[in-house]
Amino acid sequence: CALPIPWIAGWINLRCMLIHGAEFFALRPGLWLWALGLLMTLALSMGPVAIGRFTFSLYWMLLGMALSIAGLQAFYLGCLSQLFHDYNGRARARWLRVFSYNRSVAISASLAAAGLGCLVPLVTEYFSYGFRLSGIPSRPEHLAILGLLFLITSFANFVFTLVFHGAIFSLKPLRGRAAR
Repeated sequence: CALPIPWIAGWINLRCMLIHGAEFFALRPGLWLWALGLLMTLALSMGPVAIGRFTFSLYWMLLGMALSIAGLQAFYLGCLSQLFHDYNGRARARWLRVFSYNRSVAISASLAAAGLGCLVPLVTEYFSYGFRLSGIPSRPEHLAILGLLFLITSFANFVFTLVFHGAIFSLKPLRGRAAR
């Protein structure tokens, strides 16, 4: 059974729009998802929060962490998409300012240190209970999830910075076109 030609043309058009406009689906939605996830995770980092008859606890915090990580990765991929489809050099210059190597590495190191600091109460609890956890989610468990989010974000930011700067070097320079 042959596919109708209009359907194939529509599919090719959709593919072209998605490939050449990937940042539309990744950049801003990724930032919003990251912000929502970070807000959820930070709000629950000291323990459960009750709003009326609803209690938000560890599982909601894990959802926030997952949303934050997915959003951050979408944002990073949107940045790369803009870089690869940058025909006038504006995106390259903007993202080089935002993700300067030294600043990004310093931010990654700071996030890693904060993440490790957030894990200390859980490790202390682990040792004090004879190499096991209490089994009751409490402040150390909530802080540990925040710490894991910081560690994952730190690693993702560091790796993205390396890939981004490698991509900058591998892209052909803008020849005969001034970066406006």
